[in-house]
Amino acid sequence: MTRRRRRARQTRRREAAADAPRGLAQLETYVYCQGEIGNARKEAEAFARGMPWLTAAQHEEVVRRFAKARLELSRTLLRELAQRRDDLGREYADRYEALQGRLKSLCAGVLISVSFLATGIALVMTLR
Repeated sequence: MTRRRRRARQTRRREAAADAPRGLAQLETYVYCQGEIGNARKEAEAFARGMPWLTAAQHEEVVRRFAKARLELSRTLLRELAQRRDDLGREYADRYEALQGRLKSLCAGVLISVSFLATGIALVMTLR
């Protein structure tokens, strides 16, 4: 196998490895959404069963509307959670940067203090 082919194969492997987390996230999202759809349908069926006087068409309409409302609620909650996640991420990043700056300043101050102290000790030792 030539070097060019080996490099191309390695590049494809790296690209596939980089795409794997995104693909897994998409799969996880799909599975979660399918679960939510199933749960919404089950909840809607349970709700409609509590109304035995409904005709079959009415029962299906209640189930459809209930499931639709339940899915819209889930979407809204997920959007709000995602927004909160993003807000917290920014907040923590800002805090981290501030703490990092304070730590760097503290380290610089300690380094300067130790340098002055060492210089002072060296001067005292020299003058004796």
